[in-house]
Formats: sequence, structure tokens, C-alpha cells
Amino acid sequence: MTSDTKSVSSSASSRRDGTPSEPNGSIVPSSSSGDFMSFFKGILSFTGDLSSLTCPSFLLNGISLLEYGAHWSDYPHVLAEITKATDSAERMKLVARWFVSTLYGSYNKRVAESNTGEKKPFNPILGEQFLASWNDKDFGETKFVCEQVSHHPPVSAIYFENAQAGIYGSGHFSQKSKFKGTTMKVVQEGRVTLRMKNTDEIYCLTLPNLNICSILTGKPFLEMSDTTYIRSSKGYSAEFQWQTKAWFYGEYHKFTGKIFTDAAQTYVPGAEQDVLFALKGKWV
Repeated sequence: MTSDTKSVSSSASSRRDGTPSEPNGSIVPSSSSGDFMSFFKGILSFTGDLSSLTCPSFLLNGISLLEYGAHWSDYPHVLAEITKATDSAERMKLVARWFVSTLYGSYNKRVAESNTGEKKPFNPILGEQFLASWNDKDFGETKFVCEQVSHHPPVSAIYFENAQAGIYGSGHFSQKSKFKGTTMKVVQEGRVTLRMKNTDEIYCLTLPNLNICSILTGKPFLEMSDTTYIRSSKGYSAEFQWQTKAWFYGEYHKFTGKIFTDAAQTYVPGAEQDVLFALKGKWV
């Protein structure tokens, strides 16, 4: 990410392994096409949290939803480097870079590696935990824990820290969904809060909404949509617009955004802003 041109580009703008954004294969075995069509008819009127959606076995991922949360720490060095910033504006830029770095693992990695399609994870039970850690020779150990803290409605909570760098964060999230056309819209509720020991500054991040596309073809994948933001307690904000691909033109997984001064007590979309940096790129 650069600042000399007042433009910030995503470090995740190129695909990790050269695979297409939309999977080529199908997750539906030919012998199970009838079961899939029955499932598809059932979700046409589905509204609610995804944990209550019963899926055929071939649509299940085989891991717990809690494991998805570990992608907040996919790049521990990018998280730790936030503490090296010398002022609030530079720190916001590094927080935005870290946020974008978490998206590929969270929402596209499974499709890119399997080239078949997104699958539904197992529902965690109340009190279930997932623990992980990463060691870096320069930045030390980053620890992560995710726990299912509510069953109805289903809510997951996360905590991660790098004690050597002096940075830690926590958050909670849940999902609600509804079906529109051939796409399932997933509204992600919750937020993540980031803190550092070398400053009293606090960052609050909201979560992007998701579109589960191409369900009818049997090769679903995720797009992000709508607007999210990062707010700093020192009067800076970052705003992201997640762009979905149109039917007949455009590209997948693009975003635009900006970092600006924001002294308001609450986030107000469209309010007058002093823009410091522009953001654009692709998050895969």
C-alpha cells in the first residue's frame, strides 16, 4: 500500500494460485441431482440463520464454522506491522490493509483450492472452541480463539493477540439470510474491535454482507456486497464499497473506498468528509 500518490491499492489484488474466481466444477454428484433439486426448492422460501438450514451431505464442508474465524489471523505479520505506524492516519491505512488481507481466506480460499464450490460448514455446539497459533521469527506468536457463545440465535465470538507486537482484537458475528432469485443474501451482523498497547486508539470494524451465487448450477461461490467501514477513536474512518458483478459485464470481487477524517460521534454515510486516501483493488 502506498501513500505518496494518495492512493491505496490492495495487497490481495492478484489471485493466489491463478484459478478463476468462479469455480468450474460442481459439488453435486450426478447420482444426487434429485436430492439437490429438492433442496433447492426448499431454500427458495428460506429466511433466517444459516445454522437452521438442512443440507444434503455433499453440500457440507466437513469443518466447523468456528474454524473460518481463524482467517482474521491469516497474515500475522500484517497484523503486527500496524503497531509500527507513527501517527493515526498511517495507522488507519495499515488497519485497512490488514482487513483486506483477511478476506481471501474467509470468503474465497475454499473455492479457489477445490475449484468446485462453496460448501456449508458444520454448526458449532454451544461452548465449542477452536484454538490456533502462528509463529513468526520477526513478530513472535499470534494466538487466536473462537467460541460459540449463543445457540439461539447462533453467535460466535473471537479473540486474537500478538503479545510481542502489543496488538489484540475481539469481536462477535452471526448471519441471517434470505433467497433472492438464484442468489442467497447473507447479512452478517456483529463487529470486530482492535486495540494496541502503544496507543489508546480503538478501531471498530463492521462485516461485509455476502451473496452466495450460482447455487442453481451446483457450484456456489461468494461475493461481498454493500458497504462496510472501519472507525477510529481518533477521528479517522475507512469506508469500503464491495462491488458485485453484473449479469453480462464487469468483474468479480472488486472494491473501492476511502480513508477520511471523521469527527462525528456515529458513522453517517454520505456526510461531508476530508478524504486522505483512496482505496481500490480486488480482494482475491
